[in-house]
Amino acid sequence: MRLTVVNANPAVPLWTHFLLRKWTATVETRARGAGAGQPVPVPVGPAGFTVDLAPDAGWLRLVIDASVEVDGTAYPLLRVQQEFTVTPDGRLVPLGWRKGPAYDALGRPKGIPALHPLLDVTGSTVGLNVRFVDITDLYNALHGRSAWAQTLNLLRGTDRTIRALASLGGHPLVWYAVVPASTYRLPRIKPAIMIMPADYGAIDYENSLAGLRAARHRVSAANPGNYIQSGLEILTRVLTEPLTDDRYAKLLGPYIALRKTFRGDPAALPGPLHHFRGVLSYLPDKDPEPQYWDVPFGFERAVHDEKYVLLLPVMNGGEGGVLLKPGLDDLTAGAVATVYTHGTALDADTLAVDKPVVMAYSQAGGNAFTSAGNNLGKIGGLVLFETVYTNEFPRDATNHRLLLGKDVIPKLLQGNVKVVVIGRWRERPRDYLPGGKILRGMTVFPDAANYHLLDYPLPPDGRLASAHPVVAFRYSRLVNGKQDKALDLILGSDDPAHIDDPTAQSEAAVEASIAAYRKAGLSDEAIVRRVFSAKYLPDDLRVGGFYQHNLILAGGQHLDTRTRTYRGFVHEALRVFGH
Repeated sequence: MRLTVVNANPAVPLWTHFLLRKWTATVETRARGAGAGQPVPVPVGPAGFTVDLAPDAGWLRLVIDASVEVDGTAYPLLRVQQEFTVTPDGRLVPLGWRKGPAYDALGRPKGIPALHPLLDVTGSTVGLNVRFVDITDLYNALHGRSAWAQTLNLLRGTDRTIRALASLGGHPLVWYAVVPASTYRLPRIKPAIMIMPADYGAIDYENSLAGLRAARHRVSAANPGNYIQSGLEILTRVLTEPLTDDRYAKLLGPYIALRKTFRGDPAALPGPLHHFRGVLSYLPDKDPEPQYWDVPFGFERAVHDEKYVLLLPVMNGGEGGVLLKPGLDDLTAGAVATVYTHGTALDADTLAVDKPVVMAYSQAGGNAFTSAGNNLGKIGGLVLFETVYTNEFPRDATNHRLLLGKDVIPKLLQGNVKVVVIGRWRERPRDYLPGGKILRGMTVFPDAANYHLLDYPLPPDGRLASAHPVVAFRYSRLVNGKQDKALDLILGSDDPAHIDDPTAQSEAAVEASIAAYRKAGLSDEAIVRRVFSAKYLPDDLRVGGFYQHNLILAGGQHLDTRTRTYRGFVHEALRVFGH
């Protein structure tokens, strides 16, 4: 009898991948009715390996390990332990496997299902079906002490686990897998993929070890007119739930202490803590400059409440890579299987993975529509945050092989796949609705009852009292600063842990501008119109706008007056697909 171990997925250069430089394998067998055997090392080649087994072998244990050495440290990335019974005619029957991190030599025994989720078996041939490896320890060693990584950890608002995965099939190389505690014991996992656009959330990096080392994973760049978010900054902004007053007060001291350890360009580092609230913050200028891009998006709360595992690939520019290929359901199932088999967070006895919900923002629409169009029947839903490529290619498009939403969305709807569109669907239907129409099976946000959320800067009657509650909440520091608890702590606290002179000076300058407006007789509405001028409205980087385009991702339509925070649109969107 001959045992053969092969790569089950030809699209993955498994045995020669740059992250799997060192392979080891052992095979232990027992004759029928005999006692324990001895593990025998087996050489692993560029096509796998084969082992001749004794004719009377009745039991077999296979152990496969792979690791990479970086800066003198070996990082185990893959460990598969599987036991089989061997039938008299030489077939392998799965008996059980072991679950746990690659560095855990023992692991935890699992018998249901009896076959390791990363293995396929036919006769006496074992196939490794590995799409991802868990690189969390390596990624943290390279980037985990960065300012954005530490901010992400401090501001976490839910119980969750974040793993860094590497795609073995090509870009996007790095994927963040966010596993909320609400999913830890679920036997069926719902994955959601969030695709970010090339100009907000993507970085430029190679599909190589050098690309994994790239500083842009951890260091943002505040170039004039071209701010580039690091991978960890985007993860922080996407996940973090806007801070309530209570959480702000609790976190202020530790956050001020943490910020004092940051090094680098202050414009590319995490800002003051009050910038992470849903209430808009400002920088002093001739008129205070609203920092609406600093409001975090709150995905961590949405995936926790709706029980999703979030997959956030770090895009290499606009390259869709493996996301655009057929088999997206297998790809995402492979990511979840890696988290399950090589970790302790997902801990159900058995695990199934649903079809993924695909989400995208802005220019990422081209990748999202192409991914969905190449995977009709393989995705569980589509969520579109003001995505480009809905009805036509943008003028600056360089890839005209991408699919358009008008061609893909009707096919999804015909297959009973729900589609959620979040954006200015009423005044810009040709930009965000297929054919300019809401088709049966589509859901739009803001809904009709809350569409006045998008009135800028005030409702048609010009009264702040008529503004949507979320909008009034966002403006509250500007027009009602005396009631802002964060401002009290910034400017009036006697606690040495709360003293942050640069932030206090900045806020004092903003307060002086507001006081000057009041002295000149400006009403609340006049102050809002003065500060939120027309220059912020156009979707044009040359004038610093995109206010509403940002609100679609950072905002929501339901304000909780008790906690003074709101549920984001992503929350509403995931709820459409049910539990």
